[in-house]
Amino acid sequence: MFLRTYVWDCECTNLRSDIGTLTVAVFGELDSDGQIKKILANDILKAGGERNLSRWVAQRIKEADILIGHNSVSFDKNFINGILARYNLPQLPKRIHLDTMLAA
Repeated sequence: MFLRTYVWDCECTNLRSDIGTLTVAVFGELDSDGQIKKILANDILKAGGERNLSRWVAQRIKEADILIGHNSVSFDKNFINGILARYNLPQLPKRIHLDTMLAA
């Protein structure tokens, strides 16, 4: 059984989700050899607003089994949860999450 693994990152306008805006999110889906086989990217304009972009990010995380990111446990995940809370949307589901910042 293959586990869906995404390398991911998001960009925003501020380090605080109560005043910052989520602007861009990118997910790279890895194949069984650890190579990126597909890139999924979305931004606030293409998504039609921050609410839609945050829902898109939550859906990518929901469909993943494993997430890999840099400073994603301490920042990205918490920032996204803050944006989801702003729109009264469900928080991100728990996933296996490897943070390269913690590994460094």
